[in-house]
Amino acid sequence: RRPPPSTIASTRWRYRIFCDGGAAPNPGPTGAGITVASGPFTTDIKIGCERKHTGICTCGIDPTEGTMIAQLSMHIAAHGTNNDGEWMAVHRAARYAVEHKLANVDIITDSACVTAQINNNASVNHPKHAAVHDATASLLAQVPRWRVRHVHRECNELADAKATEGQTRDTADEYTPMPSAVQASTRARATSHLSHTSS
Repeated sequence: RRPPPSTIASTRWRYRIFCDGGAAPNPGPTGAGITVASGPFTTDIKIGCERKHTGICTCGIDPTEGTMIAQLSMHIAAHGTNNDGEWMAVHRAARYAVEHKLANVDIITDSACVTAQINNNASVNHPKHAAVHDATASLLAQVPRWRVRHVHRECNELADAKATEGQTRDTADEYTPMPSAVQASTRARATSHLSHTSS
C-alpha cells in the first residue's frame, strides 16, 4: 500500500517548492526544475480561478514570494515525455525536503495529472510513473506536514525556466534519471510504516 499524502490542516507552511517539468519536443529531451523559498507568505492560490472562462489566470499566488533558498534544474533523459519531467520535478522536491530536513512544506506543480496521482485521487497507469510515485511517496512519508497542490502554469514561471534549462544536459545543474520500479518498491516497503507520520 502506498503511503497516503498528508491531510493536515495548517496555514503555517514554512516552505514552498514550485515544480515543473517537460520535454521539447514531446517526446524529446526532458528536464525538470524546482524553486525553494522560505516564508512567511502572504499570497496563496485563490479558489475559483477564472482562466477556464476568460483565458486569464487569477490564481493569485506569487512564485517569487519569500526568501529564495534554492533553484535547481535537472536533466532527466535524452528522450522522455512531459509527464516524465513533471513527475521527476515533484520527486526532486520531495528529495530536497528530506535532504534538508524541511517540515511544513507546500509543494506546487502545474501538472493536474501528477497532483491527482500523488494525492491518490487518480490511478497511475504507466509502470514508469508508478515507480516514481512510489519513490516520491516514500520520501514524503519522511516529511513532517506536507501537501501537493496544482496551480496554472502562469504562476509557475520560475520553475518552468529551470525545467527548460534542464532539457539540455550541459546546462542542467544535475543529472537525475528516473528511478527504477525495483528501487522504488524497495523504498516504499522500507518506509511504509511512516505512512501516517506526515499527517
